[in-house]
This record gives sequence, C-alpha cells and structure tokens, in this order.
Amino acid sequence: ALFFGHVRPFKGLDIALRAWRVLRSEVTLLVAGEAWWKSEADYRDLARGLDNVRFEFRFIPDAEIDAWFGAADVVLAPYRIEAQSGVALTAFHFGRPVIASTVGGFPEIIDEGTNGMLVPPDDPGALAGAVDAFFARKDREGMEHAAEESAKRYSWAEYARLFRGLVEEVRRP
Repeated sequence: ALFFGHVRPFKGLDIALRAWRVLRSEVTLLVAGEAWWKSEADYRDLARGLDNVRFEFRFIPDAEIDAWFGAADVVLAPYRIEAQSGVALTAFHFGRPVIASTVGGFPEIIDEGTNGMLVPPDDPGALAGAVDAFFARKDREGMEHAAEESAKRYSWAEYARLFRGLVEEVRRP
C-alpha cells in the first residue's frame, strides 16, 4: 500500500500508521514524500515496532513516480479534509485503486468497490478493515481496470474534449 506525496497532517499518515497496528493482513506500507509541519521523527515514533512500514521522506521527482505507484497494489488517501487529490488521480493513471476517506471530492471520483474503497475520516479501524478487505478480494484486477478507466475520465484529453464542446456551444447563434 502506498501513501504518496507531501506528508501533511491533514493527509492522515498518522491514521494509516495507527491502522497498521490493527491490520490483519501482511501488507507493507510505503510512505514516499516530504514531511511538512510535523517532523519525520513523529511519524517514525508512531511506526515504532512495525516491521511492515517503509519511509522515504524526501521530494519524489517525476522520473520516479512510476516506480512508486508500480510497486503498490493500492494507494491510500486517509485525509481528514481536502477538496480533491492529485494523488488519487495519479493512482488511477497507474491503474491503482484508492482507499480514501469520505471527505471532499473523493466520493465523487471513487466508486465504492469498483475503482477503490471509501472509509470514514479519522478512523484507523475502518481504514485497516478496508485494507484487509482489499487484499482479501479475488477481483483486484477488475478494480485495477476500473481505476485505469477512471483515469481516462479525468484525463487532459477528456478535459479538452469537454472544453471544446463548451466553446462550440457558446459560439452557436
């Protein structure tokens, strides 16, 4: 499971680390991104004793993004608040389902059980349950395919098509 991008308190890495304490599955959590506002040591303290958490606290350049998403089966977004997430859309681009909290625009882009899963915000137990359920699924390939299809819906090509349609509509007499 991948937690990716700037690590800020509202993004809920602490929630994921608490979830990993009650997880039943043998799943490694990869954390890749720069820590902001809270120190790396705070997160490492939360992970003390967990041998299935790997941290890479640094800026991840574009040239490495595919390696991180390619190494994951699912992407986590246990945010407390947020309007939308570039991480979730990037996950879809790489065919990775997303487990996210029901805040901001996540319920609009994540179709429960199809391209990802939704959990209540600030609930480590619910996040752990969703991760366990995801890794127990027999149809994960179907979720990956649905994530890829979601990426097409939110692509620049689709945006351009919609924008052209709006421009043509305005130009009509």
